[in-house]
Amino acid sequence: MAINNPPISVLHFLAAPAAGGAEVYVKDLAKAFVREGGIATIGFLETSEESGRSLEFEKKFLADLDASGVNYFFVGSKARTQPWLGILKVYKYTRDYKIDIYHSHLTYGVIFGCLLSVPRLYTHHNIAPRVNKYVYKALCFFIDKQIGISTLCGQMLESFSNRNVTIINNGVDIDKFNAPTVRGWKENGIIDCLCVGAITEQKNYSYLIRVIQLLPLDIRKRLNIVIAGEGTEENTLKIRAEIISADLEHNIRLLGNRTDIVDIMSSVQVFIMSSAWEGLPIALIEATMSGLPCIVTDVGGCKEVIECCKNGIVVDPLDHVEFRDAISYMVTDSSAIKKFSESALYNRHRYSIISSCKKHLDVYNNMLSNYSDD
Repeated sequence: MAINNPPISVLHFLAAPAAGGAEVYVKDLAKAFVREGGIATIGFLETSEESGRSLEFEKKFLADLDASGVNYFFVGSKARTQPWLGILKVYKYTRDYKIDIYHSHLTYGVIFGCLLSVPRLYTHHNIAPRVNKYVYKALCFFIDKQIGISTLCGQMLESFSNRNVTIINNGVDIDKFNAPTVRGWKENGIIDCLCVGAITEQKNYSYLIRVIQLLPLDIRKRLNIVIAGEGTEENTLKIRAEIISADLEHNIRLLGNRTDIVDIMSSVQVFIMSSAWEGLPIALIEATMSGLPCIVTDVGGCKEVIECCKNGIVVDPLDHVEFRDAISYMVTDSSAIKKFSESALYNRHRYSIISSCKKHLDVYNNMLSNYSDD
């Protein structure tokens, strides 16, 4: 899949170097692109300090880009209210560094690329629309191609924009997972479970707490659930209060923002996702790469991953009993965890970052060819 000379130079645009599925995915995609001989840059709207996100995570994020040969720059949060600042910064960078492709992963980024005369793409990373359909249609004037990260995400984007959407599933760097093993029950009978995602309405941890409350006491005693994700002080205090009120302090712990998710995944038996909406969550793909059985709500592209890799159970996001029964099954059936774990490891290559990078490269080459023909 190596990129022919001269190398293609791609500028991605993101919100910030922060903990999030889209951010981690684009970083891995840019790194894979560089390994294949391309030139990759990530433009950020703002720093983590400006957006109130983790400074420690940003430091490691940027260090990873430096070590991988991925360029980056910041526009600054003032561009949120003064968009011409972003437009000029992106235009100047694209001109000065001879960018061939502009690829925004943020609606603001679409606006910032409005003056560019290179192929422009927009990838939508969530099933939930960021703006109303009339804004999407207006943004289409500055987009040559749209990409959806799952089938459902693509369908939503098509319904809003009335334009074709290319589907390229998210991917994860398989090399991050060092010799993952098939999971099974621990000798002490405790089932360690992991949830990954910011403490927000989207991740729906209140729903998970109510589900755990429904479990019989003998099953609850065997559950150890950790939640890794940053949250505002208000949201964190709210969820912690709900855990205490439900008498689940011994079952559910909040780890806060973590940069060692892959290591944590290697030490647990089950991955749980209680989201109210999603695109195609990177955390779910990472869990699959790690060989984890998964229990997920049927939102966004979650079902697509489970059906493809056959590594877990999909439940109705509004059905507490169905969710409870799925957890009970994992805890009480000695063969369930092993069966789903084996399937995860067998099928995990389907969501590799290399596959995603190759599909993006095909799109980039076709767009450049069409531009040169015009």
